[in-house]
Amino acid sequence: MVSCSLSEYVAQVTSLVERDSSPQDIVAELMPWKEKLLRNKNLIPESFLEEREGADYSRNLLYADPEGRFVVMALVWRAGAETLPHDHQTWGVVGIYKNAMSVVNFAEPKSSGAALEICGEATLDAGGVVGVKPPRLRNLHIMKNETPEPSITIHTYGDSAKKCRTYCPETGDCSDIDLAFHASLP
Repeated sequence: MVSCSLSEYVAQVTSLVERDSSPQDIVAELMPWKEKLLRNKNLIPESFLEEREGADYSRNLLYADPEGRFVVMALVWRAGAETLPHDHQTWGVVGIYKNAMSVVNFAEPKSSGAALEICGEATLDAGGVVGVKPPRLRNLHIMKNETPEPSITIHTYGDSAKKCRTYCPETGDCSDIDLAFHASLP
């Protein structure tokens, strides 16, 4: 099985964004590279694996593009952790590094005040990769660790990943929230 280093993966992402590729092309071309990155057994430093007080998951920065075009981060999920319904306003490629994660997709809200409707669910095991493409349609989702052990996911997004849009499941109302990283590589 062929793996790649974080620096090789970052070079590939950099090449794609410098070519001004479409979000769909970036996602399609990065998916096999993400699979290779997930095979790298030395990707996550021990310090990233520590549980964070009061957090269902920790967001750990592996790489931030100096021009703000993309980030690569590792999320460490406690057993039972779950996000709010949210979407991404950029492209992304997410892979499961350790254990498994479930994803629940929602249809775009049909009207103001309408509850979110589930339109698909999947569980991905270690090595599984999924793409995130704008616009919002089929991008609205939650991620959850339904296993009794911590899970680790590796995310690449086409922005700084410092903001997110979350949704109320009962009303579909949305709001922007600020996000922070718990740790980062030097």
